[in-house]
Amino acid sequence: AAALGSDIFPLFRAQMMAAWQPDNPRTCAFRHIFYDDASREAPDRTIAPPTPEELQKLRAANRAAADDLLWDAADAHNPDPSRLVPVQLTGFSSMVTRADAQRTEVGTQRRRVAELDAAITELADRRDVDMRVKLDSYRARHVTLSHRLLVLMGKVEYLRVRRAQRHHHAAAALGAGAGGGAAGRGGGAWAAELSLGELQLHQQFGVLLDDVVHAKALRARLHSLHARLAQLPPAELSPVGAVELGAEGMQHLAAVLAQQQAAIAQLVRVIDTDARDIEIMRAGATLASASGGGSVANYAYTR
Repeated sequence: AAALGSDIFPLFRAQMMAAWQPDNPRTCAFRHIFYDDASREAPDRTIAPPTPEELQKLRAANRAAADDLLWDAADAHNPDPSRLVPVQLTGFSSMVTRADAQRTEVGTQRRRVAELDAAITELADRRDVDMRVKLDSYRARHVTLSHRLLVLMGKVEYLRVRRAQRHHHAAAALGAGAGGGAAGRGGGAWAAELSLGELQLHQQFGVLLDDVVHAKALRARLHSLHARLAQLPPAELSPVGAVELGAEGMQHLAAVLAQQQAAIAQLVRVIDTDARDIEIMRAGATLASASGGGSVANYAYTR
C-alpha cells in the first residue's frame, strides 16, 4: 500500500503542475476562447476586412496554439467569420497581457475621440466667427445699399416732378397761345415772334391737343352714353324678345364684330399717332419760340 501511494502522488503532482502550466494549451486548465478582429485600416482611413490569404494564415496560426476541440467549437459559433478569428488564451499571464492591450487600445481610442472633439470645437468656433463677421459685413452693406437706394429714389422723384412741371408749363403755354391768340397775357410774345399763318397753325395744334391728348369730347360722349344707359329701365335692358341666330347668322355677326373691332383698333392707333405728332409739333413750336423768332414751318414732320 505504501508503494502504491508513493507511485500515485508523483503522478497526481505532475497532473496538477500540467494543469497550471500555460506552455501546453491542451492540458492547461485555465484557458478561454476570445475573438480577434483581423480588420485593418485602409489607405483612405476606413476599416477594411482582411484578405482571404491573411484570414486563412491567421486562422491556421491561432488553431495551432489552441485546443482543437475548443477552437472548433468557437469557430462554429463565430458571429462574423469574414473578419473575426478565434484565439485561445492560456494561463493568467496571457489574460493579463490581453487586458493590458485592451486598456491601451481604449486609451488610444479616447485620445482619438478627444482630438476629434477638439477639432470639431475649433471648426465650430471658426465657423461661428466667420459667419458673424460675414453677417456684420452684409448688414453694413445692406445699410449702405439702402442709403444709395433712397438717394436714387429721391433723384428719380425729383426728375419726375421736374418733367411733370415742364409738361404742365408747355401745355399751359400752348393752350394759352391757342385760346387767346396774340391778345392774351402770353399772346404778346407769341404775336411778336410768329406770323399770322403760324398763329393759325398753333391754334389748330391747341384744338387737336384738346381733342386727342385730353380727349375731352370723347370723355363727354362716354359719360353721356353711360348716363343714358343708367337711366334705362331694367325691362329694356333684359334680353326678352331677342332673336336666336342660326349658324350662318352667328358667323355673319362674328364677322361684323371683328370688323368693328378692327376699326376700333385702327382708330386707337390713329389717335396714338396723332398724339405723338402733336407732341412733336408742340416741341418744335416751343423750341422755335425759345430760339428767338424761328419759324415753325422749318420743323417739317412726315408721318
